[in-house]
Amino acid sequence: MERNKSTILKNELENLYQVKRLSVAQISKQKGCSENKVNYWLRVYGIKKRTISEAVYISYNANGDPFRIPNLDIHSRAFLYGLGCGLYWGGKEQRAIKMLLDWGIRIQI
Repeated sequence: MERNKSTILKNELENLYQVKRLSVAQISKQKGCSENKVNYWLRVYGIKKRTISEAVYISYNANGDPFRIPNLDIHSRAFLYGLGCGLYWGGKEQRAIKMLLDWGIRIQI
């Protein structure tokens, strides 16, 4: 059975819109159809559309959340731990200690 060229399959649309986080405009360009057609299939399949703020955030941060702190390897954690201890024992920069604690680096005294 040959499918209609104007039909976008649900799993394909979910992959492009939700997993790959492409915009409606990007999907329509890739599929060679109008944005209205993509919006139609999103509505038919019950796929929740992003808010304007979510769409803008994704467009400006295509590589992911810029505020996410990456998992640190053991050497980086040891360095930050030592830095935190030194700052604490030296009585300097309480903000730096708070920053280390916010990153999940526990300083035990």
